[in-house]
Parts: sequence; C-alpha cells; structure tokens
Amino acid sequence: MMRSLVFCALGIWLGANGWAQVSNTDVAQEVAASVLDPSRRLEAEYLLLKAKDAAYFGEYNSALKLAKRCIRIDRNIVDAHLLAGNLLLREGKATQALRYYDRVLKLGGESVSVFQRMGSAYMSLSKHSMAETYFTRAILINSSVANSYVLRGEARMEMGRLDLAITDFNKAVELNRRLATGWLGLGRVVMDQGNFRLALEHLSKAVELAPNDPQTWFYRGMANQRSFKMVAACADFRKAVELGYQKAKAYLGSTCQ
Repeated sequence: MMRSLVFCALGIWLGANGWAQVSNTDVAQEVAASVLDPSRRLEAEYLLLKAKDAAYFGEYNSALKLAKRCIRIDRNIVDAHLLAGNLLLREGKATQALRYYDRVLKLGGESVSVFQRMGSAYMSLSKHSMAETYFTRAILINSSVANSYVLRGEARMEMGRLDLAITDFNKAVELNRRLATGWLGLGRVVMDQGNFRLALEHLSKAVELAPNDPQTWFYRGMANQRSFKMVAACADFRKAVELGYQKAKAYLGSTCQ
C-alpha cells in the first residue's frame, strides 16, 4: 500500500511536463522521500549536476534553487551543501552560507576550501577572530597553500595584529613568489607601520603581477601619496578608477587637480 502511494506521489510530482501539477507538491515530495528509493538519490545527483552547470554559466539564482532542491531530496550530499553555501556567500548572505558550511563539516567534508570559505564568511560579518580561527584550520590541513596565509594575514590586519600579519604574508610569498595578493598584503602592512619606501617596493611587485587588479594600483597610489610623490600617486589613482575601483575617486578629487 505504501509502495503504491509513493509511486503515485512521484507520478503527481513529475507530471507530464516534469513539473508539479497539484498544489500540495511539497507533501508529495515528502511522501516520496520517506521510503528508501534509489531513484531519489539519482534524481538528487542529477539536480546537483544541473546546479553546477548553471553556476558555471553564471546562472547563479537557478543554480541555488537546483542545489536546494537536491538537498530537499537528500540532505547527505556534501557537494550540494557546499555549492549552496558558495552561492549564498557570493550574494553576500554570509550567515545563511555558514549554515550550509556547518552541514558540510557535519557530513565529514572538511577541506582547505571549506575552511577558507567559512573564514571569508566571518570576515564579511566583521567577526575577524572567528575568521582567523577558520583560516588557521585551513593551514593545519595543508600548510603549503599560500592563499590561506594571505587570508589569515588579512584577518590579523583587521585586528591590528600587524606583526603576525607580516609573518603570514611573508610565508605566502615564500610559498608562491608570483602571488600578487601576498605582495599586496605586505605592502599594506608596512605602509600602516610607516615604512613607505618598502611599501612601494611590495606594492609595485603586486602591480607587476596583477596589473588588472585595481586595488594594487589604489594602494600603491596611497603609498606614493604618503611619500609625497603626488604625480605618481595621481597616475595610480586614475588607473584604479579606470579599472572600476570607485573608492579611488575621492583620492583623485582631494589630491589631483
């Protein structure tokens, strides 16, 4: 009897066109999911594949909906929770994203990427100490990933722990000499410490490695400004604006006529 009810519910849910044809679709889904049915797992995996394809092509809203549908069918698919968390974090919905990341951890999906994402979510919530904790967990899993040190260095900068931040950024560029964010971090820290000459060296390296990143130009502009190199500072700020960094406009207005 239950078996017939399940197949009936599935038939109503899918319908002739693959979409719900009754108003209480959620009830039908719950009944269908209440019985161990391999086809439901296959359906969930299919939805996850569609979600990943949608995300790849920039259809983020569709991707999130598909990932959530996958999770409603099977809550134990790690990649579905991870994808949903990443999409929510991309939208700036850090608190919601963290719920999905927590589920990933409960399912045994610990990884450098997950801990980096969780740290980034806490950074967006201005919970820098929590962010530092998760970036550290990423480093403990794999101490050779340079970007983890950059992320932790940024968290430590926000907390005013500049000496520790310098240690992290130095470690990042030691692991990867071509990592622009590492040089950018170093430049920002030493500039905050008042060493503008060294800041210019580091920030020029960042500009060289990432000429299309407006932040590298903006922060080098700040270092030039504080070194009283106003012509160079204005050129850097203009380039930052040209690349879409709106924050630099205020510096153009106050510094460059």
